[in-house]
Amino acid sequence: MAKYNTGDAVKFTYRKPTSKDKNPSVLIITPNLDGKLHGVNLNYLSENEKKAILSMFRSVNLKQLLKNPETFYKSSIKPLLVSDAYRTYDIQLIGNLNKINIKNAIK
Repeated sequence: MAKYNTGDAVKFTYRKPTSKDKNPSVLIITPNLDGKLHGVNLNYLSENEKKAILSMFRSVNLKQLLKNPETFYKSSIKPLLVSDAYRTYDIQLIGNLNKINIKNAIK
């Protein structure tokens, strides 16, 4: 997997047989923690939720986020959302990973 950072938006194919979204667009919270990519699946969010997350990410404390991505999601991101979009992805099952412009993911 190429080098991606917290706050990057990516699109990829996910080869986990039980996955509901085989082509997620994800805002990365932590690119690799114990072999998993942690992030927010943008496909599950409304346009207003995407805008709120993007605004929040601009002012985030990255050190806090990297220490415990799930706690950061629950305390800082989830309150902005109607649905729960936090997901972890096994890096070994990710293919065709491409960085996308987050602004293009928000209409």
